Amino acid sequence: MTEVKHKDQSLKTYMLFVQVAQAVNKYSDNRLRKSNHLKTATYLALEGLIESGGLMSHTKLAEWANTRKHNITGLVDRMKKQGLVTTEYSTEDKRTVPIRITEKGRELFVKASSIHQDIIKSVMRGIVGDKAVEIEKLLKVMRSNIEQQSR
Repeated sequence: MTEVKHKDQSLKTYMLFVQVAQAVNKYSDNRLRKSNHLKTATYLALEGLIESGGLMSHTKLAEWANTRKHNITGLVDRMKKQGLVTTEYSTEDKRTVPIRITEKGRELFVKASSIHQDIIKSVMRGIVGDKAVEIEKLLKVMRSNIEQQSR
């Protein structure tokens, strides 16, 4: 990674944040792909489904993954082809098509979870306790700033 050299500290920090976010995603994708042949987005979608009890709408999954609904549609289509999820029209509301995790999806999530934990440990090494709490607070400020601008 190229270090950003600029007099404006906010710009330097922002650029470092973007670089780190992209590097973490690339590192995570590479580790998960090597061991379980899946991307981070797929792992996180499976995690969202498991956290919600195995069933979720496209809209809720998009919120969980912090992405747009049309991005989730493509991801879900790929996951269906892999046999990780199924979709079926709701009996209560024909406009909704809930996503249901399959047994194969659950098994893959469990297998990939240890790799994901290793990724987290690698990325967060040396950032514990008060340091982690402070970073969380700062990230929440950034998220709030973005949410306020998006309204």
